[in-house]
Amino acid sequence: MIPVVVLVFISVVFIYLWLFYENVRRYPRGPTPLPIFGNFLTTDFRKLHIQIADYTKVYGNVFTLWLPKPHVVITDYEGIKEAFAKKGISQ
Repeated sequence: MIPVVVLVFISVVFIYLWLFYENVRRYPRGPTPLPIFGNFLTTDFRKLHIQIADYTKVYGNVFTLWLPKPHVVITDYEGIKEAFAKKGISQ
């Protein structure tokens, strides 16, 4: 009985991880998140502005932070204008 429970547990964990990282691929690039925690453990909230500037250099003007839900960060005016004016509901 115990081997069956262990096998089911491992299968559920594997399926969760697979679905989680499939979901991550749908969003813009960003730092690799951990399942359940996202980027919450690796983010220094006291120096968040510096960390976002560093992420902008690495990932570009649009990237995703998982805290633990996905947050798409847009760091330039043209990106904000495109996201809200051109591709928003206002068309």
